[in-house]
Amino acid sequence: MLAYQYLFGTHVNKSEAFKWLWLSAQQKNREAYFYLGVCYEEGWGVTRNEEQAAACLLKSAQMGDSDAQYHLASFYREGIGLPANQEQEEAWCREAALQGHDEANEMLEYLQEVGEGEKE
Repeated sequence: MLAYQYLFGTHVNKSEAFKWLWLSAQQKNREAYFYLGVCYEEGWGVTRNEEQAAACLLKSAQMGDSDAQYHLASFYREGIGLPANQEQEEAWCREAALQGHDEANEMLEYLQEVGEGEKE
């Protein structure tokens, strides 16, 4: 993806990356929505906006992107861009874990150890 090159390549241009991510997201590209969320969260090429970050991550997560699902879970844990919600945190973490996301698996184990997660 061209936008990825602008974010992390040898000629970094976050504003140009944001433009290409936006165009790609309009074509329903789940990875583009994920990176748009990161751009909004970090203020890369756009004014920092946690609510927009959460909205983009939610779209990507709903489309099945495991990185977005895990990232969204952390937003729910910390109340970033949306109200903190333990049930949503665990639900999105579980979705990512079901796709083999290692960090999500670790987080679910942790939640269960501390008694916050669902007991199986």
